[in-house]
Amino acid sequence: YHKALARSATTWDYLDTAGVPGIKGVWRTEAGGSRLFNIICIEQRYPGHARQAGFIAQHVREGGYANRFTVVVDDDIDPTSWNEVAWAMSTRCDPATDIDIQRRTWSTPLDPLVEFHGTEPGLKNLTFNSRALIDATIPYERMHNFPKVAEAPREYTEEIIDKWREVITGVESKEKETVKE
Repeated sequence: YHKALARSATTWDYLDTAGVPGIKGVWRTEAGGSRLFNIICIEQRYPGHARQAGFIAQHVREGGYANRFTVVVDDDIDPTSWNEVAWAMSTRCDPATDIDIQRRTWSTPLDPLVEFHGTEPGLKNLTFNSRALIDATIPYERMHNFPKVAEAPREYTEEIIDKWREVITGVESKEKETVKE
């Protein structure tokens, strides 16, 4: 976890230094050793902004080494939540137009998927991989009319959770404990 946190902060710093505006979060997931899967959260400000943030994150030193997937999400998505990221990918990403593949990019001999080419002197760490940039943001040209996220009002959600707490969490509600006494 500590490496994911440090690498996330370093990648965010690189994005700021590169002048990419609107970065709201960066998460280098623990899955993949905090290198293979990156999530960048942005507040979109102009056409192409999501791709710009993703491509830069994939190619700065911290984000470039051994990266395999970079997902860019809008600022209403928590980049540390797999469920929210998967939801954004499922509802905002068209695989035909929103996934870019880059080939022969910088990898590591530690990557079990890539073929190691380092048998000759001078080619000690020569490894390549492919990587995907997944744009899971609302298409910029549709931001003004994209369907709103459907969610229940907070009070209703709390009422349901209180009513069904034992079923949902396996923990008895305080009301039942009071009645038992």
